[in-house]
Amino acid sequence: MSVLLLAASAALFGAAAPVSAADTTAPTAPDASAEGAGPLSVYWATAVDDDDVTAYRVFRNGRQIATVPADANSYHDHALTGNTWYTYGVQAVDAAGNTSPTTTLQPLKSAPLLRFPADRDDRVEGVLEASRPVLVDFATDRLPKCRSRYAGGDAWSINVEYRVDGGPVQSQPATRLNDDRRQVTALAPLSLPLGARNLELWFVSGDITGCTEYDSRFGANYRYTIEQPTVVSFNADWSESLTGQVRKDQTLTVRYDVARLPQCRETLRGMPGWHIDVFYRLDDGPTLAKRLTDHDGEALPATIDLQPSTSRVEIWFRVYGQVSRCTAYDSDHGRNYIYQTV
Repeated sequence: MSVLLLAASAALFGAAAPVSAADTTAPTAPDASAEGAGPLSVYWATAVDDDDVTAYRVFRNGRQIATVPADANSYHDHALTGNTWYTYGVQAVDAAGNTSPTTTLQPLKSAPLLRFPADRDDRVEGVLEASRPVLVDFATDRLPKCRSRYAGGDAWSINVEYRVDGGPVQSQPATRLNDDRRQVTALAPLSLPLGARNLELWFVSGDITGCTEYDSRFGANYRYTIEQPTVVSFNADWSESLTGQVRKDQTLTVRYDVARLPQCRETLRGMPGWHIDVFYRLDDGPTLAKRLTDHDGEALPATIDLQPSTSRVEIWFRVYGQVSRCTAYDSDHGRNYIYQTV
C-alpha cells in the first residue's frame, strides 16, 4: 500500500480536516503488540494527537511495508518466510504529516512453512515441530479447473485437508476472498500437537457447480516427518523434567500440570472463571506471557521461541481468578525457574 500523502488522503480515506500550517505536534507513539500462529499480526491502540491521526505506517525489520487508514488498528502480514525472525514497528501520522516515534515490538519468529508453488514442487522452510503450527502456502494455479463465478465474484475455493499420525481428517481454507471478491492464496495454519510424528495432507478445489479437483501427489498424498521439541514439564508432584537440551534459536515447549496451582478456581457464567499463564524472560529482556489453559480449564502446552542470542530463560507461573482477581504464583519460592541455553 502506498505511503499516505496529504494530497491523496481525501481519495483514499475520506476528506481530511483543515490543517493549520503551524501544526508541528507529532502524535503519540501507538501502544502496540504483535502475535501470530498463521500470518504474523500487529495490533495497536489509537494514537493521540492535537489534530487528527490520518494513518499508521507498519514496518518490518526497519522497512515500511504498509500504510493503513486511521480507523484500522491491526495489520496481518502474509508475505513471510518460514522459521524467520521479524521485528515490527508502528508509527502514527497526522493530517499535517507529523509522525510519532515508532513503536518497535519484540521480535517474532514465523512458523515453519510448507510451500506448494505453481511449478508443482513442494518445499519445506524450517523444521516441522510438534506443539508448533505449520503454515501451508498453496499456489492456486495448481488447481485451475473449478473456477465458477457468481454475482461478479469467485464462487470457488481451495481447502487443505490433513491428518496427524493417521487420525481424523481436518481441514483449513487455503484461499480467501480479497476486496475484489477474487480468491487468493491464504496461509493455512495446521496444528501439530505435542507428541505428533507424521503429517499427511492433500488439497481439494470445488465450486458451486459441483466441480471438484484434487492435488494429492497422484493419490499418495504429501507426507512429512514431525520433529520433537525440547520439553520442560512441571508435574503435579512438584518435580520438573527436561527432555533434550535448551538450545539457542530453537523452541522450548512448556507443559504444566494445573494441579500445581489449585487456588482461584472460580466460575463465570457457568464456565471456569480462571486461567493459568506462563511468564518468561529471555536474558534481561521484557517479561512476556502465554496462556496455559483453555476455556474449559484444561492444560495447553506453550511454546517459547528462543532467539539466536538467548543464553538464559527465566520462567514462572500465575493462576488468576477473573471474578475476585485472586492470584497465586508458582515461582520456585520467588527465585523463578532458570534454564541456560547451549
